[in-house]
Amino acid sequence: MLTEHIIEVKYKILRKRVKLASLSAAGIAAVPIPGLSAVANLAILAEEVNHYKNVFGLTESILRAIVGLQIVELHCAAFLVGSHLLTRVIVERLGNHWSLLVVEAYLHCLIFIGQFISSGISAVLTYAFLSKILNDFRDDAITVYRFRSRSQRA
Repeated sequence: MLTEHIIEVKYKILRKRVKLASLSAAGIAAVPIPGLSAVANLAILAEEVNHYKNVFGLTESILRAIVGLQIVELHCAAFLVGSHLLTRVIVERLGNHWSLLVVEAYLHCLIFIGQFISSGISAVLTYAFLSKILNDFRDDAITVYRFRSRSQRA
């Protein structure tokens, strides 16, 4: 079972992964192929979300096994879907920011500067999204740990 200390250690390690994912997204966005960045960004985001769920033990099977836990109150509840629906959830969570990725796909028409702008948009969007998700999942893992601790004492 995770403790609050272990959750924080994992969180700090995953913060580095957020930076790497953002750099990867920026690198892919620099390739002048329209649409590649949006598709790659979604793949990166989906991979990271799944990884964070697994690292923090926030998978559907683990959470459903905890008697009395109100899963719907957790931030990660919306992400407890199959892989085929995860990208849809991510696009919904990105909201208006998703349109930036679509616009970014057409910036490659601006030779040279378009690639820099695309890279910046992609990196910032990826970093902001993953940072928010990581913070939420860390909070969820702490909530689950505290719930389990209270349940074991009762």
